[in-house]
Amino acid sequence: MKILFHRITTCVLLLCLAGKLTARQYLFVAARKDSQLVSHEINVKTGKLTEHYSLKLPGSGGPMSLTQDRKHLYVESQIMVKREKTAIPHIVSLQIKNGRFKQLHTTRVRLRSASTHVDASGKNLLAAHYKEGKVSVWRIDEKYRCTGELTDDHSTTPRAHFITTDPSNRFAYVPHTAPNVVFQFTLDPDKGKLKPHKPPSVNGPDKENRYHEPRQYAHHSTLPMGYTSNERGGGICVTCWAV
Repeated sequence: MKILFHRITTCVLLLCLAGKLTARQYLFVAARKDSQLVSHEINVKTGKLTEHYSLKLPGSGGPMSLTQDRKHLYVESQIMVKREKTAIPHIVSLQIKNGRFKQLHTTRVRLRSASTHVDASGKNLLAAHYKEGKVSVWRIDEKYRCTGELTDDHSTTPRAHFITTDPSNRFAYVPHTAPNVVFQFTLDPDKGKLKPHKPPSVNGPDKENRYHEPRQYAHHSTLPMGYTSNERGGGICVTCWAV
């Protein structure tokens, strides 16, 4: 399987609403400065946000990832460790009910992440590390706690912005900006292992044009297609999977 890019010159904002329009929906925000995790209820008719619930995190807020059943949330938090005189990345595991959070577990991890993603099995938390140019997989146990156990990691190249799995949960994609590439892996969800795909990476659109470097990635829900947002503007790109 390889990825082919086509550039769209107009910008598109896509809002995906989960479930029925009559169901309650929430927007979660993790703040860095005041370490608050805030839930806002969305009025699906007007788009208005109303603050619903907040929880004090043990450190500054960071990347978040929600399970497919929307019952558990994983938030990276930078916690100051006094004996080391520095902030250390941790993963906070939370349960969600009626838009309210309950903290289940906090564990230290090795590297700070630009993006995290819970795979469809709910057993693995994948992470992309921007500065180091790495991807990691941490285990999630049967009690929905990220244990911090590193089941796999791979070096890519610096500026790894994002990580996600495809709808089949067989593949993982990691957009990188300055190299203007997307790294691609096969995923074994039972073992929590990634394997570089063939080829291990593909060029982004307009290889020499920095305005079209891939930053985030979203999959189409039914078609073999996805979309990348571009780092410095220039719209979005359609990604076609070629088998």
